[in-house]
Amino acid sequence: MNKVIINLRYFLTPLLIVIAMLGIVYGGIYTWLGVAMFASAIVLDWATSLLPVKLDPAGVDEDGELNGVPWLLNAMMYAQYPIFVLLQLSLVWRDELNTFIDNKEYIVGEYSFADVHWTAVAHMLTLVGEQDMISSRSNLNAWFDRVKARSSYVGLPSLDDVKNKQLRSVA
Repeated sequence: MNKVIINLRYFLTPLLIVIAMLGIVYGGIYTWLGVAMFASAIVLDWATSLLPVKLDPAGVDEDGELNGVPWLLNAMMYAQYPIFVLLQLSLVWRDELNTFIDNKEYIVGEYSFADVHWTAVAHMLTLVGEQDMISSRSNLNAWFDRVKARSSYVGLPSLDDVKNKQLRSVA
């Protein structure tokens, strides 16, 4: 039973991200329910770090046998990134960010890490031909125009650069 629990706990983060994404896409109160589920996972993770007994990683049992199923643990680890990207795209799709940045020069007012993060998402959308997700939203489009005018944006790779593996320093 212990081995089952060890393997199941690796599903928690991807599951909570999917629940948050579905809440955001569905809209209304479900948006905040999804965000609250994600926030509760962060609090739960923090709270478990305070326990006097540390939770061991999958590791091995007393007999030296693996507790975790390697392919399953790897699958969960690698599934988290695309699921998190889908979460970001669901926020753009719901117009939450477009509404949030109304009358702001940048996402939190001044240029910040939030702008750096969303610049990567917007740039990726441009690279894959989905720039209309940005350009069709007036506030996002104006924000992205301001970001693209910054000297730090000029060095970002084009789709041809990525395909040809010709990446360069943006410093």
